[in-house]
Amino acid sequence: MAIRKPATRRAWPWWAVSCLIATTACVTWWLSSIGLYHGPDHAAGPYEIPLLVEYTVGIAAVGAGIAAVIAGAAGWRRASGMSSGALCLLLATVGFMTLTWRCFTAGVDGANIGAGLLAMVGPFVIGGLLHAAVGVERRSRGCEMPDYPLFVALAWTSGMLFLSLVSSL
Repeated sequence: MAIRKPATRRAWPWWAVSCLIATTACVTWWLSSIGLYHGPDHAAGPYEIPLLVEYTVGIAAVGAGIAAVIAGAAGWRRASGMSSGALCLLLATVGFMTLTWRCFTAGVDGANIGAGLLAMVGPFVIGGLLHAAVGVERRSRGCEMPDYPLFVALAWTSGMLFLSLVSSL
């Protein structure tokens, strides 16, 4: 069954996608640090980043994210880029990966329990979100992607690679 090409396909410019990915990671890290205290229990780290630096980077990332959304939405075009659905799934993946990293390096009570849970379910969540993003992008392009099986394999492998990265701490 061939996938029909949509009449109008609008795509986010790649520069806006890159900016939103970076700002999602920074804002997620910043928002997850609010209210944390340093206790004796942690899986790895904790990495000490001065509070002023966290707030400065977080607020700057919020501003950059808003600017990227406004400029990216104004720069929608029919050329190559990423669909909105795939972008949302990719940003959800980045947010989940940042929270997982934050949990692995948190210096709070019970962080090792949360890190263990995320180590069990994290690869499946990451692989599922990336698989869905590839599927949404394939659907929005309205054409067969010859490398679709490769992208799906990379999506599921990336979850395992992320787990091996955080487990090696």
